[in-house]
Amino acid sequence: MDKYGFKTLLVISALLVSMFADSQTIRTLAVTGHAEQQLTPDAFNLNFTFEEKGADLVSIKNAVDKQVAQATALLIDNNVLESNIRSMDVTVYPWVENDQRQRINKGFVYRRTVYFMHTDIDAFDAIIKKVAALSPQQIGQLALVNQNVDKLQRALIQAALKDAKDKADEMASAMGMEVGHVLFMSDGTSPPEHMFERKGRMLMAESADSFSSMPGENTITTKVEVVFEVHTVSSRPQN
Repeated sequence: MDKYGFKTLLVISALLVSMFADSQTIRTLAVTGHAEQQLTPDAFNLNFTFEEKGADLVSIKNAVDKQVAQATALLIDNNVLESNIRSMDVTVYPWVENDQRQRINKGFVYRRTVYFMHTDIDAFDAIIKKVAALSPQQIGQLALVNQNVDKLQRALIQAALKDAKDKADEMASAMGMEVGHVLFMSDGTSPPEHMFERKGRMLMAESADSFSSMPGENTITTKVEVVFEVHTVSSRPQN
């Protein structure tokens, strides 16, 4: 092979390498999809704590356990499901008081907390009066909840994914491109490091709005992150 043929071969090789490199470039479009829904509470959570102090740990434990048993029976009598009552959270610590700058160990403090969920919100007033009559050491804050929140959140994820797809289609169309395969999707988790090793060009689309529930609002929101492969219409992959 003469030198001219060798140079021609080099040029052809360089062109082939360039074409191959271009074919390996992944153009991507990252979008954020949102969905939200008003949530109506259909149950409430509450907790209350009984506490006793004394020198004999067994005696104060028995006293608190008796109070918890009475409270549990009261809740069941007021249509709280036994499966919605939890009362095994126990705390024991030394009972120490200061007397003229001296710390005196007087025994133990025994605490036990009862947690429950009631599926009848209208029953709250009646139950709180009966619970207060048992003289607990502390009554926790009322929390209104929805029993189907997990199912609603899964449905919202589907809606947020559709929102991401619609947004990607609109953006790609505006740039004379089409959306291809999904390369990554998540409920907010960042893509794995080095996911795009081929250094493909990425168009980022972040929503300027921030959906978050303020205290007192009954709104649940979902955000998903989706990365699509995009390509120009003329370079669409052939099946």
